[in-house]
Amino acid sequence: MALSKTKIYQDAWTKIGDNVTSITFQNQSVTPILIEFTAADTAPVLTDPGIVYGRFEGEMKKALSDLSFVSSPAYVWAKSITASAVVIHEGA
Repeated sequence: MALSKTKIYQDAWTKIGDNVTSITFQNQSVTPILIEFTAADTAPVLTDPGIVYGRFEGEMKKALSDLSFVSSPAYVWAKSITASAVVIHEGA
């Protein structure tokens, strides 16, 4: 799969993994990002905490089941903590 570059914002979750079992992504911004998972193709609640990734942090071919307590996670969502950020990821 090719890598995609997506701008994300603090006021909405953006899908970066669409019906996947593993994910590769990296935060490309100074602003920390949040990553969250769902079993259905529905964005998390805006106030859900997620996992924080700082600048240049991310995961490489990591199984979603290793990153989340969600039963049967298949969708990966990203949100900036403040303002906006850029995340590089496998195509959603």
